[in-house]
Amino acid sequence: MQISKTNSGYHTRLLICIGFVASMGMGAENCLRGQELRPAIQVQGGFRVVRHNVLINDLLGVQQPGLVGQEGEFALGATLKTDPDLESILETAARYQADGNWDVASQLWQAVLERSNDTLVSTDGKTYRSMMEQVERILATLPAEGLAVYRINADANSREILARADDEWNQQALSEITVRYFPSSIGDEAAFRLACLLMDQHEFVGAQRILEKILYLHPDPNVDPVAVVTRLALCSFVNGNADLAGKLLAANPVAASSMAGKAVFGLLSGSEEGSRAALMQMTGNSFSGLRVQPSLPEPALQKDLVATWQFCVDPASSYNKKDVAGRITLAKPDAPAEFAAKNANSLEQSFHKDWWKNNWRPTGQALFHNGQIIFKSPANLMAWSIEPGFDPAWVSAWLNKFEPDVTLMTIRAAQGGKVRDVIANQRGQMLEQPGDEISLQLFSDDVHATTCVSHNRIYSIEGPSYSVSSTPRGQNIRNQGFQWGVHTNRTRNNWLACYDATTGLALWKIPEAEKKVTGNRNPVPENAGPAEQTEKEFTGGGFMGAPIVAGSMVFAPVNHGGAIYAYCFDADRNGQLVWKTYLCDEPESGARTWTPITITSDGSDLFVGSGMGVVFCLDRATGNVRFGQRYVRDGSQNVMAMRNNFQPNSLNFEGWDEDLIIPWGGEMICLPSDASVVFSIDRRSGDVLWSAGSKPLGEPLTYVLGIHNRVLYAAGKSTIVAFDLDGQGRMLWGGEPMFGNGVSYGRGILTNDGIYMPVGSSVWKYALEPDSSSPLPVAQSSVNLGMNSPVGNLTSDGQHLWVQNGNRLFRLEPVADGERARTSATEPGPHQDSTVSSLLRTETD
Repeated sequence: MQISKTNSGYHTRLLICIGFVASMGMGAENCLRGQELRPAIQVQGGFRVVRHNVLINDLLGVQQPGLVGQEGEFALGATLKTDPDLESILETAARYQADGNWDVASQLWQAVLERSNDTLVSTDGKTYRSMMEQVERILATLPAEGLAVYRINADANSREILARADDEWNQQALSEITVRYFPSSIGDEAAFRLACLLMDQHEFVGAQRILEKILYLHPDPNVDPVAVVTRLALCSFVNGNADLAGKLLAANPVAASSMAGKAVFGLLSGSEEGSRAALMQMTGNSFSGLRVQPSLPEPALQKDLVATWQFCVDPASSYNKKDVAGRITLAKPDAPAEFAAKNANSLEQSFHKDWWKNNWRPTGQALFHNGQIIFKSPANLMAWSIEPGFDPAWVSAWLNKFEPDVTLMTIRAAQGGKVRDVIANQRGQMLEQPGDEISLQLFSDDVHATTCVSHNRIYSIEGPSYSVSSTPRGQNIRNQGFQWGVHTNRTRNNWLACYDATTGLALWKIPEAEKKVTGNRNPVPENAGPAEQTEKEFTGGGFMGAPIVAGSMVFAPVNHGGAIYAYCFDADRNGQLVWKTYLCDEPESGARTWTPITITSDGSDLFVGSGMGVVFCLDRATGNVRFGQRYVRDGSQNVMAMRNNFQPNSLNFEGWDEDLIIPWGGEMICLPSDASVVFSIDRRSGDVLWSAGSKPLGEPLTYVLGIHNRVLYAAGKSTIVAFDLDGQGRMLWGGEPMFGNGVSYGRGILTNDGIYMPVGSSVWKYALEPDSSSPLPVAQSSVNLGMNSPVGNLTSDGQHLWVQNGNRLFRLEPVADGERARTSATEPGPHQDSTVSSLLRTETD
């Protein structure tokens, strides 16, 4: 493969906008071998150690043997995949290498490259990297004779991949060569083309990662080093590391004196403000508006609020056709303040008492799509118009039974089904956790409640489907045995269902849907099951959270008997399996059973937090693990386990309510469920950049409201905190108790004009940029839901607030002039809501 002058600029359209495309060309006639552009290399103990001319973060994080981290810090973390067999193969290859048998050694090295996509190695017990990188380091240090033998097959296979693609700029082919045959004689040129394509797609993190490999890892690159260094400097600048960009150019005079280098220097000095602004506008962070919901009209909280419409399904362990239809209640048009739907049965009333008493929060949150609100009821999925009447827009094809974690429910069943865990909160109160199946579904199991909408498809995590005339086919957990004193991993048996978001038509289900499900509203199409390969591979696994979608690819976290995997399915081919990657095993200390794993994606990177002491960065196209980074977990003794003498080493972890990783430029912001911290990792090196506690002033944070104007807002039951993402997680405001003596019993929302929080039986609004570090609410409205329950999870459609209370969905509207909500909801015990007016009076006094 030859990088020709005719292509110099074809794939650098981004550079045209900042005025130096001519100097960033890819002409091969200037293919310099300037030694000042190449680092010195030493080999110590089989590891390739790079001695940089400038202070550059080592792409591979290579350390000298013997530099072992404090593994005791991570003793509670997950078990990662390190393969002794592959390590043995490398040792065998080293012996053949010592004997000069390059042919056999090369075959062994390539075999490891082919088999090690999810195998990790570490030199410090903290940062784990793909074994493929270790093999690439070995190949990079081979003498000319050995490298020539290795390249006999590697070059031939690389050229065959290009020939099949019939296009020297085919991104998939270039990616395959870069991953499998990077040390080949054309591996650097393929990698350079791939980096140029990624820059055109504004994916500068991936481009920087590849350019660093070319500069510091390829044995003898043919690519013009000036082109590599100047592009690497530009990527570093865009990714927020202007200091590194300057050092790169300062250490390489040839690149610095080129037209492209001078242009980058202009960006660094700020002398080309127009170019800088244009570049930054083109590379805006796709997560800068994370979870921001539509703003409400200005007078939204100027009056008290009343539920003028509600849908309810009475809580039960299973549903028939009559039950699942639920009830719809409309307020009287002329007297909304007198509306009171006192129709909660005795079971629901008992849940409300436990909800108040134990500070629970409902699972699930309604979604909006194309003028419809999508509500996940306890038995199915349905959509309503945002101007709802008595009939839903559609109802999902099948009923599904809630099936909780098999292991935990087996333990509970062995204790007569009455065992509840007890956890102390910040104020020393002992709070009981949901224990029976119904309360677990409505107030604890966020995994089962997860739903997402993308590309006009809805993806929902569901239990086993069943006919309205048959008995649910869930497992009889009371007949299962349990071995006491032995750690048993959390186990999920659930399904991923895909629906058309407009019509509710079932598209496919993993594992395959039963074709003869009768009595449901929508038909099940004949092709509603995945390909046979997917069915075979997935059997025995359970989904741990809603998937994310990129193009036609669907990425989902899966639990196989406690082991966490990342799966990729093709949505356009009935969920056919594309790849799967093993990540880690659950440790004896356990994990939070009901906490969802939230997969995120940015460019060519895929991010997964396990909730078990380690976070991962994967290649989105192949599933190959780029790196895994451990962090310190913190937990307390599991009271229920200790009291009942089973799984004695298990702990309760009180971190975030989801394992979320947010890509942010060249960083990944990590919010784990098993540590009271938020921390940032460099997406290229895996190094921790900064860390901040999730209890900055004592009050815990439990979930992310969203990101607005480069500020991350998080909330808990008693406070809100704003973190400056450009200031290494510096807290801007909040952290102290902000709701008086009240508690937030649901999830708040972030909009462009403020934060709306459910506090007891009211809704409070806070400014995004308050005047004080301990802000007061700017508005507050009492809410009448017509029953003695707190306000649950909020959602906005831009005109109204909606509330999801587990088995109920409400739409709120202001009361008529002169009326008040006259809520009948009262919190039992000592905690009563503090009104805004009293807080304001106190502040004024």
